[in-house]
Amino acid sequence: MKDLKHIILISIDNLRYDCIGYQPDKREIIKYDCLKYLETPTLNSIAEKSICFTQAISTNTYTTASHASILTGLYPPKHGVRAFFGDHLNKEVITLAEIFKKHGYRTILATDTEHLFVPLGLDRGFTHLFARNDKDLFNFLKQVKDGKIFLFVHFFDVHAPFMFSEYETFHGCNMDYYENVEHLYRRLLGLEIEASKGDPYETWNKIWTKIHQNINFLLPLYVKGVSKFDKGRFRIFIHELENLDILNNSLVLIFSDHGEGKVNSEDPIFFGHSGELFDNVIRVPLIISHPDITHKIVDCPTSTVDIFPTVIGLAFNGKPQQDYKTGNNSLVNLITNMGDSKSNRPSLTYSETWRGNNIADNISTEYLLWQRCLRLGNKKFIIYGKPEDCFAGSLFKLNNLDFVKKLRRNLLCVFEDQGQIPKFSILLDKGECSREKVFKKFLREYEINAKKFEIYDLENDPFEEHPIGFSSESWLSIEMILVISKILSFEALSSINFQEKGGL
Repeated sequence: MKDLKHIILISIDNLRYDCIGYQPDKREIIKYDCLKYLETPTLNSIAEKSICFTQAISTNTYTTASHASILTGLYPPKHGVRAFFGDHLNKEVITLAEIFKKHGYRTILATDTEHLFVPLGLDRGFTHLFARNDKDLFNFLKQVKDGKIFLFVHFFDVHAPFMFSEYETFHGCNMDYYENVEHLYRRLLGLEIEASKGDPYETWNKIWTKIHQNINFLLPLYVKGVSKFDKGRFRIFIHELENLDILNNSLVLIFSDHGEGKVNSEDPIFFGHSGELFDNVIRVPLIISHPDITHKIVDCPTSTVDIFPTVIGLAFNGKPQQDYKTGNNSLVNLITNMGDSKSNRPSLTYSETWRGNNIADNISTEYLLWQRCLRLGNKKFIIYGKPEDCFAGSLFKLNNLDFVKKLRRNLLCVFEDQGQIPKFSILLDKGECSREKVFKKFLREYEINAKKFEIYDLENDPFEEHPIGFSSESWLSIEMILVISKILSFEALSSINFQEKGGL
């Protein structure tokens, strides 16, 4: 690309894939009669001049691990940030900010939630940090715009509590949020409160501890919040970039870390994120803009890990240095019109989600791997837990407590009762039971009662309501399930060529 002076990555936290005009699939918004609330003229105007991806898939259902994948171009097993707040970025991996800093760019991180970046090492390589302060950010950009800039912006406005902004673009911009919360308290709880006097997150969460977090209540509020952000803070932000004459020679990527929607298979109208790997949470918008880019809608599957090699490829004229290759799929050919929107790129994407031992709290003390997902075109395969770890020789080298915990968490996907020592570890300590008997008991429980796998046909079941059964007529055989379960460690995935004829 000619004169690529600035690189701007914009992450709109919690933005669903179907809340931008270019996305043709708005079935769920229409189903709940929310399309009338959706107005995104700012995003739409950018998308109309950009290349837009309709099938972009995030690696996670929550902020931290997803952003780690975006910043490193790696899936969670390799970059190390897996549980929501339990893991630090691996020291061995390199970030986009480190690369551009090395090449003479000023590296700037502007985020509404620095506490989700800095403690985990996701600020590595950034030399300037602006937390919830657009004004100071633009004052700084005005001073340095003649040099090369790598800017990563992270907005939290679309996240719950809906219609609330961490940064007040103008005095009173959150008044509609406070009025809305007061109305909800009166309508749902029969209480009068003055919402502006309390913590917005605490005030919001109190409602949903008493009332079911129902999509019928929350999707309209969510969509209204998206529209407010687009026509408010985001519009002002883009206009400020235009006024500084920064966009004329900038590569701009707009995306999200995850969406908001169905996250609980046992409670399908529960509305949120951080839960199970349903498409309306892991499917996200992706827009890539530059004056040299021709508008195009791309339907082939992509992953948010593709952002890293794409940015590197475009910044360095399609020839990234060997050290920066991640083994993932760059989108450069699609962007530079060397490939069409139905490219033969591999259709495989990977996502995972972890679960804390106290779901009611934002931050847990322990986590387990809950689900891993392979999405291949319109087919989606999910595996629960991490059963392969229970068949490794290292399992029997653990002490009795950890031995029982690993079996319970990796096979059954559940934690032991909080504050209690698992009874089987006590029996083992007393010599009243052998490890072989405990192992066989857990394995039997896994075979009979535990969730193991799920398969969805997204073309015929877009809301993921009817998992495909494991009959002999299933498009995916039991043998193939075993093959996929072995490779879901994802260590060797980049070297495997997946074909979709006849299933896989």
